[in-house]
Amino acid sequence: MAFREVAMVEVKEILRLWLMGMWKKRIAQQLGFDVKTVRRYLRIAKAHGLEQAHGLAALNDDLVAAVAAAAQPGKGRSRGEGWAVCESHHEFIEQRLDQGVRLTKVHKLLLRQGVEIGYPTLHRFAVAQLDFGRAPPTVPVADCAPGAEVQLDTGWMTLLEPDLFGKRRRFRAWIFTPVFSRYRFVYPVFRETTETAIEACEAAWEFYGGVFRVLVIDYVSWHVIGILWPPALRAHRHQEPGDCLQRPFAMAT
Repeated sequence: MAFREVAMVEVKEILRLWLMGMWKKRIAQQLGFDVKTVRRYLRIAKAHGLEQAHGLAALNDDLVAAVAAAAQPGKGRSRGEGWAVCESHHEFIEQRLDQGVRLTKVHKLLLRQGVEIGYPTLHRFAVAQLDFGRAPPTVPVADCAPGAEVQLDTGWMTLLEPDLFGKRRRFRAWIFTPVFSRYRFVYPVFRETTETAIEACEAAWEFYGGVFRVLVIDYVSWHVIGILWPPALRAHRHQEPGDCLQRPFAMAT
């Protein structure tokens, strides 16, 4: 088969179908390529770190351009004239984005100045050169040690099966969530009372095989947990709903 230059959109389609789990032969048949061509582009993509397990989220224009450039060396630069125009207006684009101007508005401002740039090219340039649209780096949060802290919440659950009279009763539940493992324990009850709170705590400690040093209570009625708190902490009962108070677990039992 004679050599056929593969366009950028076709390279992207090869990678997209492969990331979706399609076989190489099927990709070749659907796009009208030789299977060797498909294998060559996928081999280059894998060399750039692409794996099928990554899914479609790993597919971006920079990767497609890198694969196309590596597969077709000697075809000149991988960027078009539009990219060169973006580079010549790099400072203008960067300043407007830093000022909070939307990229679509930046595109319109450039057009008003007589600068002809396709929006897709401008978007790729902003993403590649100015980190446009990229989420800030994740800040790691140090979790507590195992057994150090558990969160206690309560809320309405689903409906039970109809009784003999056809009525369906809704029930509540005490919900325990350890901060370290997130291994949740749910204790269903019909009423949110001090008695059921104590029963739920005892069941949870048996379930986890021990007690937690700190119990964080949230969204629980004060008339239910007030008796579990020492007088010094009851002065905080006027806090806003959703606020949490921490206390040693042993005091809660």
